[in-house]
Amino acid sequence: MKRHLKAAFAVLLAALMALTAFPAFAVKNSSESEATVSTDKENIFVAKAPNPNEHTNIAPIQPLTQSRYYNFNTNYTLTGNGASDMVAIALAQVGMTGSQLGYSEQWCADFIGDCAILAGETAAIPLYGGVPGLRERIETAGGYYVSVSNAQPGDVCIIDWDGGGHNNHVELVYSANGSSISTVGGNSGDYSSLYTRRVVKHNPLNSGVITCIIRPNYTSSPIAPPTFATVSTDKASYAINETVTFNIDSDGVTNTLWIYLPDGSSTYYQDVGMSYQLAFGWQGRYEALVQTWNGQGSFCSERISFSIGAPTFASVSTDKTSYAINETVTFSIDSDGVTNTLWLYLPDGSSTYYQDVGMFYQLAFGWQGRYEALVQTWNGQGSFISERISFSIGSPTFATVSTDKASYAINETVTFNIDSDGVTNTLWLYLPDGSSTYYQDVGMSYQLAFGWQGRYEALVQTWNGQGSYVSERVSFYVGFIPGDIDCDGNIFMTDALTALRMAMSILPISNLEAADMDGNGTITVADALRVMRIAMGLA
Repeated sequence: MKRHLKAAFAVLLAALMALTAFPAFAVKNSSESEATVSTDKENIFVAKAPNPNEHTNIAPIQPLTQSRYYNFNTNYTLTGNGASDMVAIALAQVGMTGSQLGYSEQWCADFIGDCAILAGETAAIPLYGGVPGLRERIETAGGYYVSVSNAQPGDVCIIDWDGGGHNNHVELVYSANGSSISTVGGNSGDYSSLYTRRVVKHNPLNSGVITCIIRPNYTSSPIAPPTFATVSTDKASYAINETVTFNIDSDGVTNTLWIYLPDGSSTYYQDVGMSYQLAFGWQGRYEALVQTWNGQGSFCSERISFSIGAPTFASVSTDKTSYAINETVTFSIDSDGVTNTLWLYLPDGSSTYYQDVGMFYQLAFGWQGRYEALVQTWNGQGSFISERISFSIGSPTFATVSTDKASYAINETVTFNIDSDGVTNTLWLYLPDGSSTYYQDVGMSYQLAFGWQGRYEALVQTWNGQGSYVSERVSFYVGFIPGDIDCDGNIFMTDALTALRMAMSILPISNLEAADMDGNGTITVADALRVMRIAMGLA
């Protein structure tokens, strides 16, 4: 409760300071960064006119007249730890400009003060709009000076940008490793206007510009566990044995780099600092993350990936196998390359492609039919092409089935070749006795053997979730060759004459299946003529 009252009082105080004129008072021993101007009513603090030979970020010495905490991003979580809360608030503002935050004066000290308001730490960091005065007030409030080697997140760093002995900039330490510090602060960057200067991280901060580091007397001084870590590489792909540079950022003290190798194993490198270099002799996709520690706990970054040598694999899949017309198709892609190109093969036989699709891409199609897709991945060292996949849009539009021969011996294997633009194919068989049976999910090829002599028929029915399509029937024979009435394995004129005699009732009917060419159950002159045409090579 006391902490909340203190924070509320600090906010109220800042608002009153922004709206109320300050009482007149004299300035003694002003530094060259301070000046007073007298009016008929009061003395007020103003900034000295900037020297063009000095750094443009020199801050004026004045009370915190421009509190703009209400414009701050709020994507941070307060823990009750003053040091970590100050860091979290400051880091949440990285990239924000003076214009976006609402400042209209040199604002590096204002920024530190606004962070203190939001963290409830205005007792440890009394509000003041100039750097020397802010430093003095932090010290008076119980703060003390520390070295770079002892710096911690939450410490306040006083900076002399131009080397002229001036305390002309202030930032907050967000990371320290014993030999260097990283800071975050406002009114920074290579911009001529205070409106375009922004909240920037210096990682690490040039030690030559550090005037001093002061540790405020925060309400809760223990340091919280690390809250962030990132790792990146200078490129996305490398030749075998080429140097890979890892760039690391964290708010911990010690960083460990973990490497996940193409074979599934992993290794690590301790105390890697903020930059580390390795070379790899194995081709494939690698992953990396950094784990940072600070004595209070650890934090792991997200994994990143990079590739060594030419890509070795790529795959693409869809979230379903069939879609309605204009329904969204989601393509999921995996590869060890850097850039992925999605190739599509359309129902009319044409193709098209989409570059830089990443690992996830969505499209919708207005044409009904079967589509195919593959992904080609690149990484600067070469490329790799995935296998094709198929999917269908709308109801199926075609299906066919054929056999590898027209007739077979009893128990000889019959191979059915199937094509369709559906997803699931069912093979229907019509047996010599008039019955039927079916085989589901037969794919594009299926094999069976038959022990009954006679003529068989087959068709395929394809489905895709949107509808179905039935092919035409095909016929084949088992145990005889149509027209080979004497079963000698050949069809000659003697077979035609035998069929004619049976049709004219000169001979009794025998081998009906071979002589009944149209399958109507009787032998006619038409059957004999058809056998004769086969024998003469006319059919």
